[in-house]
Amino acid sequence: MAQKDHDETLGIRQGSKLTGFLVGLLVAVGVIVPFTSAIGFATHPYTQRLFSGRLADVSQGGYVVFWWLVAAILAALPFLVGYAVDRLSTRGLSIMGGVFAVVVIVALVLGIVFVF
Repeated sequence: MAQKDHDETLGIRQGSKLTGFLVGLLVAVGVIVPFTSAIGFATHPYTQRLFSGRLADVSQGGYVVFWWLVAAILAALPFLVGYAVDRLSTRGLSIMGGVFAVVVIVALVLGIVFVF
């Protein structure tokens, strides 16, 4: 009986609440440079000249709003990933990972088509 209780506590989804925090912290470390760059682009609208193509053709207000939106998404990402790792089941994490992969692929394709 004691062996069965011990095996149940070693499941991958039976980790401590610290797991979500640590994964969120790792994501935060990964997005800190793009986050600060997005804030830099949003607060210095003259950087719009750096981008050729469609992003250079939008209004200055649209450019600033775009980069603030990117910064907000990057700021929320560590919290969302940490919460998801803490709360979701293995199947839910797999679905979330698949959705994330599709969103990244769509963003890359749209970026290639419209920006470059």
